[in-house]
Amino acid sequence: MGKDFHKRVSDLESRLTSIREDSDTCSSSTQNDQVSCQRSLARATGDAMSALKVLIQHLGNSQPSSSTDSALQEMKSAWSEVDFRVESCCRCARDHRDSLLSHGDDLRKWSNEAKLVEAELHLSLRAAQNDVASETASLQRYHEDMEVAKSAADETNRDHMEVQRKYYEVREWASSFPTTWDFQQKLQIALEARGRSLKQAEANLDKSRMRVMKAETKLDDHKSRLETLSALAQKVSGIQAKGHALSRRYKAIAEDAATTSDAMKSLNASYRDAFDLSNKMRIEMYKVDSAKCLLGIIDAALDDSTLVNELAELIHYMEYRFDNTGRIHGIVTPEHPYGLLHGVQRKLRSQQLRMEPHRAFDTYPIRDMKSLAALSFDMMRYIMVEIDRSDHRPARVSPCRVGRTELTDMLRHNIRMNWGDTLEGDY
Repeated sequence: MGKDFHKRVSDLESRLTSIREDSDTCSSSTQNDQVSCQRSLARATGDAMSALKVLIQHLGNSQPSSSTDSALQEMKSAWSEVDFRVESCCRCARDHRDSLLSHGDDLRKWSNEAKLVEAELHLSLRAAQNDVASETASLQRYHEDMEVAKSAADETNRDHMEVQRKYYEVREWASSFPTTWDFQQKLQIALEARGRSLKQAEANLDKSRMRVMKAETKLDDHKSRLETLSALAQKVSGIQAKGHALSRRYKAIAEDAATTSDAMKSLNASYRDAFDLSNKMRIEMYKVDSAKCLLGIIDAALDDSTLVNELAELIHYMEYRFDNTGRIHGIVTPEHPYGLLHGVQRKLRSQQLRMEPHRAFDTYPIRDMKSLAALSFDMMRYIMVEIDRSDHRPARVSPCRVGRTELTDMLRHNIRMNWGDTLEGDY
């Protein structure tokens, strides 16, 4: 039984190590893919915002230029890239979530097996404790029996020696006093009886000693087994503690992964609407129809809280500078019966109210950093800096996605930025 528990506990330990290593390897790979996908999406949305702004300015001019069609095609291409990148992010988020669920299932199976081993081990431990207690009581009783047998043997030996002494004295007298012969015969019979009693007492004593020795050996075996089982029970408790810690870690990461997956799924639907609306636009469309598509794209893009500041500028332009006739205020849809522009403005204000006050980059100490898998979706998307060190071109800072490396770089170079800052130079 001890060997069986040794093997089962060893298997539990090795399986837990394997689960942790496999999940860490898989999570690391998936996290890297997430970082890459979200960086690509950040660039794509930035390009789409730039292309949308250019197109709105072209269409808002009283005399559209010859490059309007080129701007329209560039805007469609940019939103097509956004649609592709957000789908990649969704797929990556799903893969990460599914990977965590798979390893979570493995961990639950391991936990059930560990609980079973722990329960069986505790039963064996209690049985071993009972065996030790029972054998200890038996040994105490055997010691008492041995003391009784030893006392009986000592008493029989003294009686035998006394009869033997009298027998030898009478035998010396028998040669001088023949009348003592009968007494000598009686003493001889008594001496033989005492000898048999002594042998029996010594045999009983030897038997008691043998019983005590066997009981001591058995008790030592029980104690050894009890110590082994106790050590295994402590080891299983330690392994269980590691398993519980890993389970809590998985739960937190899985919740973040599920949140990210749901957020990306919702964002994917919004960007798909923006992509579909961009494809509907034609250069020959009336200005009011173009405005309807553009406001629809802005309305869909507002679901991405990282674009609020840039979209606010576009909404302001659409309201005051896109159409001098004011027809843009009269555009209504089934979803916006009080006016599409009014609905978009309300959505913008709602998003602005939900945005947290900006926190300076230099107030994020490195010790606050944690694994990307554990970062919430908003944290990954609210803070981002895009600095092109290779071309040394101006860097546009906007609230997008960020990984640990970017934040650490900014802390190391002591870069402080505000939304919308434009920086030039080698960073």
